[in-house]
Amino acid sequence: MGSLCMGSLSDAGRQWLSECGLVDVWRSAHPSLRDYSFYSSATETYARLDLFLATQELLPRVRDSAIEPRALSDHTPVSVEIHMDMERVGAPGWRFRDSMLHNGATLEAIRRAITDYLSFNDDGTISIATLWEALKAVLRGEVMSLSSRDNKARRRLRENLEQRVRVLERSHKHTGAPRIWRELEKLRKQLRRLDWDRAEYAVVHLKQKYYSGSNKFGRILAHRLRAQRAASMIKMVRSPSGAEAHTSDQIAEAFAEFYQGLYRAEEPSTSTPESFLEGIAITPLTVKEATLLVQPIREVTRPDGFSVLFYKSFCVELVHVLVRLFNSFRQTGALTPSMLDATIVVSRKPGKDPEECASYMPISLLNIDAKLFTGILAHRLNYYMPGLVDPDQAGFIPHRQCSDNTKRLLHLLDKTERSRREALFLSIDAKKAFDRVYWPYLFKVLERFGLGPGFMAWICCIYQAPWVAMRVNGTLSLPFAVQRGTRQGCPLSPLLFALYMEPWRRSSGRTLRSWV
Repeated sequence: MGSLCMGSLSDAGRQWLSECGLVDVWRSAHPSLRDYSFYSSATETYARLDLFLATQELLPRVRDSAIEPRALSDHTPVSVEIHMDMERVGAPGWRFRDSMLHNGATLEAIRRAITDYLSFNDDGTISIATLWEALKAVLRGEVMSLSSRDNKARRRLRENLEQRVRVLERSHKHTGAPRIWRELEKLRKQLRRLDWDRAEYAVVHLKQKYYSGSNKFGRILAHRLRAQRAASMIKMVRSPSGAEAHTSDQIAEAFAEFYQGLYRAEEPSTSTPESFLEGIAITPLTVKEATLLVQPIREVTRPDGFSVLFYKSFCVELVHVLVRLFNSFRQTGALTPSMLDATIVVSRKPGKDPEECASYMPISLLNIDAKLFTGILAHRLNYYMPGLVDPDQAGFIPHRQCSDNTKRLLHLLDKTERSRREALFLSIDAKKAFDRVYWPYLFKVLERFGLGPGFMAWICCIYQAPWVAMRVNGTLSLPFAVQRGTRQGCPLSPLLFALYMEPWRRSSGRTLRSWV
């Protein structure tokens, strides 16, 4: 609760609230009501000085806010009722804190935990998938234990010093002995040392963050754009059934209902995928082995909690297990359960109705191990894409840009104008194109392009019964199965979609030429 004058400082106050991403709870609950919380007898004026401030994430849980009758003070009590559902789906999960990697002892303890686990369990009696999933669980427990131990040790040291200072202060007040004063100053110096160490670390860490993140997308920019983030909060949407959803839980479930229907498999209009592909001439291809290359991955919260920096810090210890795991997928035909999980966040498309679920673009947040696996496959496939896809297709293809087709269109417009010939330019936008990819047809297309059985086995693993959950306004929905579509956020998805559309593009181009 804070005090803020809404009179002469009204503009400054509102700007401050906007920059901090905060909302006046009472005003949000009563947008048109006029009421006050303070009466000045000297000036005989009313003002509303007492505010409850909340973030946009908390606002949907506010049930009511009221200015109560004044009795004892010259300020009127302001009340707020907040519904806190402790059993709600989407409670914050565990997340690895990258700051722990700055501690050398912590780094060594985690490395020792990885080495000990592999030496005791990697004996060939259990599958590599089970070994990897259990390793992540063991590391999660080890990190929690280290974090708790360090916090308790720091807190115990400080409490011990503060208790000794209190005892010596009482003793010195009664005796005034110089010896007690010297011992007291020594303890106070240790307390100040703890404060200085904490402040020094904060300053150094802050400088490092500003140096490394000043021109990058990261937390610094996120703090600067806090007001924009508050404005992007989804306040209400309509579910596919037409019901209005207002709370974060209801909104998350409305999006889950929409995408569950969108990702439900539907049979194609043609009798079989082969019947459409018969007349398409595609050059055969044999996928060759490529050097392991991990594409850059953005620093965002992943479903299993492990960050990019964690994998980079323990690359030497983990890379051999990961390579064995990835190679095993060709034989097992399925990814590990955690690699099949994903969290979908949505971003509203410009100019679209904010109350419609279809107005938002889904972005899948995959675990880092899944991103590494799909990134390697994308790197291998990237090498062959320019030879597989016609030059007309500029999007998602290496060494091609969307501006290439724009320049081509301008040249054609100029040519038709100078030659005074009639021309037809057709622009097509497929609704939810990425989300409507039919997997059996996709696999047939990839086989026709000549992708070998080993590479196809890897591709099929990615789409072997994946599950997703929606995260909207910080709330997580119940997970549901995905039966079609390519994940926007997966490094491999743009390439697969380009190949998926290539037969149709060639067929439609041939049809248009026959009309001409």
